[in-house]
Amino acid sequence: KLDVQVAGTRRQHTLKAAAGVGGKGTLALAAEGGLADDLQHWRWSGRLTEAGLATGERFRAFSLKQPAPLALAGDAWSVGPLVLAGDPWQLRLAANAGGRRLAIDLDFRGPRVGQISGRLDAGMRDPWTLDRQAAWQGVVRSDMPDIAWLAELLDERVQAGGRLDGEFKLAGTPEYPLLSGRMRGDSLTLAVPETGMRLTAGVLDAQLDDNLLRVARLAFDSPLQPPPRPLQRAAGERKAELAELTGRPGRLEISGELRVGRDSESAALQMQLDRVGVFQLPDRWLTVSGDGRISWLAGTLAVRGRVAADAAFWQMAPMGAPRLSDDVVILGADGTAQPAGFRPNLDFDVETDLGRNFMFTGLGLETRLAGSVRLQAQGRDLPRASGRIRTQGGRYAAFGQQLEIERGILTFQGLVDNPAIDARAVRRGLPVEAGVHIRGTAQRPVVTLFSDPDVPDVEKLSWLVLGHGPDQGGAGAAGLLLVAAAGLFGNDSGGVVQQIRQTFGIDEFSIRQGDVGDAGGRQMTSRVVGGAFDSASGTGNQIVSVGRRLSNNLPQSYHQSQGPTRGEHKLT
Repeated sequence: KLDVQVAGTRRQHTLKAAAGVGGKGTLALAAEGGLADDLQHWRWSGRLTEAGLATGERFRAFSLKQPAPLALAGDAWSVGPLVLAGDPWQLRLAANAGGRRLAIDLDFRGPRVGQISGRLDAGMRDPWTLDRQAAWQGVVRSDMPDIAWLAELLDERVQAGGRLDGEFKLAGTPEYPLLSGRMRGDSLTLAVPETGMRLTAGVLDAQLDDNLLRVARLAFDSPLQPPPRPLQRAAGERKAELAELTGRPGRLEISGELRVGRDSESAALQMQLDRVGVFQLPDRWLTVSGDGRISWLAGTLAVRGRVAADAAFWQMAPMGAPRLSDDVVILGADGTAQPAGFRPNLDFDVETDLGRNFMFTGLGLETRLAGSVRLQAQGRDLPRASGRIRTQGGRYAAFGQQLEIERGILTFQGLVDNPAIDARAVRRGLPVEAGVHIRGTAQRPVVTLFSDPDVPDVEKLSWLVLGHGPDQGGAGAAGLLLVAAAGLFGNDSGGVVQQIRQTFGIDEFSIRQGDVGDAGGRQMTSRVVGGAFDSASGTGNQIVSVGRRLSNNLPQSYHQSQGPTRGEHKLT
């Protein structure tokens, strides 16, 4: 929305304008002056009395420090010198155009930004049109003692610091500009709080020659946090090796070339990683080493490399966290849909190795992982993977029990999200040691039960879930076994469910939401027997009901809460 107000006469008037900027602030301008009497050669002269941006982002807000000269005409124009003051910075600007030439001088300085000064001289077709074929020249010099403000301006999720100096010269024409210069940086820092990664003691040495940027050296130290305690405990005899890995900072080094031009864009960067802490959080801790090459040519992003995990602890967040559905469209402040993220053509080929110290916990698992996977992608196709990841010992928590993992293998040979599965977990220390065997793929798993000695499936499930045979349980045990069977086998649980019903003589089985003692949608006629006890399985107000008919008119039912509430026997 643009609001413009004009008041006064042709010779002397005021102008005010205000407009919203990106939905985050308001830009206000005001000027006073008048038009000359010569109507054949119009000319407006006066001064700019207000120029300011009001926004909640302190560093971006500014205001005009004092009125500045302003002149506009058909054959020339000039503004300034004017001074814009922010917190805590100041910009001085002067510009004029006439005689087919444009001249701009600026000086930007402050305690945080240091000093950035520049000058531009360019040819004009007329005072209001740049001549794109005429030669131009300019120079920019920067002396920034701390670049923290630059990171805040570009991306609030990243923190940066350190000194950066540079000098750049502009040549060529507006149609084909040429940039040359140099950049030097020291004590550079970069931090990503979202992942805990910190890079310090950075140095930069780069040269720019006619749009070709040569990065001779960009290097950082990577300070490491102490490994999480679960990883230290799992290291066992390798504790000394783990201590050596984290006893000194890691290192990241980058070199290469980037060309930016109107007709051609290309880049090629080499990366060397030595124990770089890409995740340094209590629940996600990962250091990696390796090397790689990233290049950009003809609209294709190519990535080649080998990366290995030196050590890792990865705790997966609990399932069920809220997330947006895939069909949700996010609208911007102006009501339009936000554009999709940048998705270039890919030429991706990276080998990954989990190393010997990769601890994983989540989804009931607590184990060490090993193996390697090769990730590849071409064009805009989904990435594909080949390789194998296997468990090394560990436990799997299920049905309130700790099962020992005998074998766990993920084999990748296609899309990343659908590996083949071969996993076995068993409950040890009982007369019948029962377990679960999962095969198939992640999207279509096949679950079977096994035991030693071999017994029918309903007995396997009873020893696995309850720790005893089905002959030692009543209606409550039957309900738990039915829920376990449904959870394990899903749509393929019919056979086991039928065995449970036959073993316990169950005629009815249902699962609903509610509280023990309500009617569950049916009117109860009488309650003959009732009892209460505690149960704790953490599934909220989910009620499992099992029942059988003692006669045509006398059903008996048992209702068990799967949360920390109670169970109840009923005769109706």
